[in-house]
Amino acid sequence: MIRPMMKKICNLLFSLFTLLFSQELNGAPSSSFTLFVYMNGSNLETTHKLATSDIREILSAMKDSINNDNLTVVMLLGGTRQWHTRDCLGLSISSDSLTCVVITRQSVQKWRTFTAGSMGHSSTLSQFLRVGQSAFPAAYYGLIFWNHGSGSVGGFGYDECYPDDRSLSLREICEGLESSRLPDNKKFAFIGFDACLMATLEIATSLSPYADYLIASQELEPGGGWDYRSVIPLLASYTPSAVPDLYKKIVRSYINAYGGNEEVTLSVTRLNAVPALTASVEQFFSSQRAALVPSTFPRFSKARSQSKSFGMPAFTFSGPDMTDLLDLCNRMAEPSDSGLLCDIRTRLREAVVCSSTSGSLSHDAVCGLSLYFPCYNLSQARSLEEYYHCGFSPDYFSFVREYVRQWQAGYASVSSSTFPDKVLPDALSTDMILHTRKIYAVLLSQTSDGRWLSYGMDGDGITLTPHGQIENTSDSLRQWNRKWIHIGGKTVAAYMTFSDSRSLNYTVPVLLNGERSDLILRYDEMNPGGVVAGARRHLNDQIPDKGITPIRKNDRIVYLCPEFQSDNNSPVCYQPVDSIVAQKKKDLKVNLLSVPSGTYRYGYCLVDLYGRRHYTRFTDFRK
Repeated sequence: MIRPMMKKICNLLFSLFTLLFSQELNGAPSSSFTLFVYMNGSNLETTHKLATSDIREILSAMKDSINNDNLTVVMLLGGTRQWHTRDCLGLSISSDSLTCVVITRQSVQKWRTFTAGSMGHSSTLSQFLRVGQSAFPAAYYGLIFWNHGSGSVGGFGYDECYPDDRSLSLREICEGLESSRLPDNKKFAFIGFDACLMATLEIATSLSPYADYLIASQELEPGGGWDYRSVIPLLASYTPSAVPDLYKKIVRSYINAYGGNEEVTLSVTRLNAVPALTASVEQFFSSQRAALVPSTFPRFSKARSQSKSFGMPAFTFSGPDMTDLLDLCNRMAEPSDSGLLCDIRTRLREAVVCSSTSGSLSHDAVCGLSLYFPCYNLSQARSLEEYYHCGFSPDYFSFVREYVRQWQAGYASVSSSTFPDKVLPDALSTDMILHTRKIYAVLLSQTSDGRWLSYGMDGDGITLTPHGQIENTSDSLRQWNRKWIHIGGKTVAAYMTFSDSRSLNYTVPVLLNGERSDLILRYDEMNPGGVVAGARRHLNDQIPDKGITPIRKNDRIVYLCPEFQSDNNSPVCYQPVDSIVAQKKKDLKVNLLSVPSGTYRYGYCLVDLYGRRHYTRFTDFRK
């Protein structure tokens, strides 16, 4: 009896010793809350040091703002060509490997490195989470994805070291989470995306088996992202009873950090309520699918084009085609759908516990969750196989497939009974008007070798007479008085984009310090004469860069104009037409001025419900 008892005691002591040794080796004891941060640095770190900036906020908050050892932050750093963390962390981080850094109230340590791999691969995510939760056990866990986001189709991240495997699709995120389940299949207290455009119903549905809450933005995020000086103390005081009020404070801190200077959104979604919402949405679109035939396509297309879009879609950047879920359903519903629509509203209120916006968006339709619905980006809509495998609603996928099929067929059609001729008539028919999305004024300029360059498309003030004739009610453009938008005295290609009763916005294609970008022009109550709000850089046609980049002194801006092509299928070919080095405010002053001497053409472009462009006869002008 004594020997077996002694053996049990020895085994118990050995187990305790092993546990203590393991904790010492791994670098941290069990804490109340472990926060995993999957930090894909990308160009945000290489060029702009934004990851380092947020790490500095985390360090500062851990040191100065908490007085307990409840929180451990475990970060995986990768996906960037150059880290700038030496002064911040006191550690040299190599871009040739993946580095795991652990931050507690007492210390910062480079805990371990992994073999180089893409942050856009599910195995990288699962390895990080498996090793991290084993070494840093906690009562509760949170997970933040830090980088670029491009919604339900494009997914998360942009690893600049692996051009063939840059992003995590929604399916890959779920694969990574499934293969690294928390102990006893526990759920994350929350999964957050410090990234653009990731508050979507598809993402919420897919993550519902793995987390209790989703915290994410419907709109683009500013480069500074979340306010970690507020997030860290809140998580250090985490208790289940504080939820969801604690998450609402995270939202409030984010919105307050940007005041009225940015158009920002952030929402908190209770994921156990999402399946019921998805079922309601699925039933709604099952009904819409039955009604979707070629003769009704215009109704659906118009509803989509009028619903709230996110990601700043424009002629110069199609974007990821995310739209507000409730606004889309409201605009698409027929009177017979009132019961289905009421159910969606009820389920949405149960799921979205907090949705907040900056003041500039307070009048916009922002419900807290978006939905992918193709509208502007036809090239993306032609390759949706990965999206169809993300685990969302089969009935909704059926609707999208049929919608895309009809869109492609209509777009590829050279002519139709609605628009039979290459040139629009002087008076539009009723059928043409019903199939019109928007009408724009177009200015062309002839080069010395005979080519025509487009100086943009401006839809401000353009209306139709009772007889279907296009007219321009803008005093500055009536019968075209040889004036166009200038920046710093230089004529620019200005493309009207999103607008409402409070603001009017344009994009201007440029190279900003060698990077393809758009300048964002804004006219509003504060800036009635127009202002350059900053620039939006392009990563590709699906991934917008984070936020709007301010123009700084000595930035080099090359103004671009596309060659005019009346054929809808011709590739866009941009030509440099002028350049500046920003030095003074006057270099970016927006004015409506007379164009330089030259040969011009002025006319109108009608964009139909398939996104095709149809032009009136152009009038030639010499100046």
